[in-house]
Amino acid sequence: MISDLTDTLRAFQVPLNKYEARRFLERVRSAIDYLVVYQHYFPSEYTESMEQISQGLAPLFPLRGEAYSPHEAQLLRLIDTNLFPLSLWYVLDDAGEDNRCYTIPVEPFGIDLSTGDDFLEMDLGWQLMFYLIGEVGEGFFQDLFGDERDAIFTIPIEEGKVDDAALREVCERQREPLAFFRCVIDLVANDTGTVWLDATMEMPCATADWSIETIDELIKQYAEALDMKKKSDHFMKWLEGDLIPNFTEVIRVWNESVILTKQMHQEQKS
Repeated sequence: MISDLTDTLRAFQVPLNKYEARRFLERVRSAIDYLVVYQHYFPSEYTESMEQISQGLAPLFPLRGEAYSPHEAQLLRLIDTNLFPLSLWYVLDDAGEDNRCYTIPVEPFGIDLSTGDDFLEMDLGWQLMFYLIGEVGEGFFQDLFGDERDAIFTIPIEEGKVDDAALREVCERQREPLAFFRCVIDLVANDTGTVWLDATMEMPCATADWSIETIDELIKQYAEALDMKKKSDHFMKWLEGDLIPNFTEVIRVWNESVILTKQMHQEQKS
């Protein structure tokens, strides 16, 4: 990669104790991880950066007191632009030495109810999903409906849990966008199988290492998350477009899923 690192390493102060030595080695390993990722995903930009470094125009490692070298900052911007979004608003804006990202800073965009205010800010369609699954009572909607109230809240909801297999089977029999109801429930439950929609403030993604394998998986999951979010938004637009008849259909699908779940469990016991 670089034949002689002596001059570059001299830019660092010699560690004075074991703690500083460990931190130094951690930063060196992290810098190498960044370089491997840089070379793999952006080979032409990597080559240009290495030429600048070999000519002494830029440092290989971050200088003392800085979180990133110039080429590392460029790598973060390239990932944000071409692979998946990064939280550059705090990753690069506050780039002191202690703020270096040793894991990939995944910023999820799913449903996060870490604070009560988040639920209050949701659109009505999403709030009704929490009513449907039993997380919110009818009283919450007391002042949100007029004559429509009885038409919505007198519709019986089947008691019981819904397994993913049952929900999937019932939804596959529906037309779009009602068929996307399964995506909506997965988002509500933070159970989409993608870190972008499942991670929350209370359960963040803190283990995404700077490896090619992890980044490939994040790229894949990001595409899946965008698709699920698009389908869920389509569903919500349809639901709120004609609320009473459409929500009645949603309850029908939910009730069928509850009944099918009970049947599946009974068959397993037989």
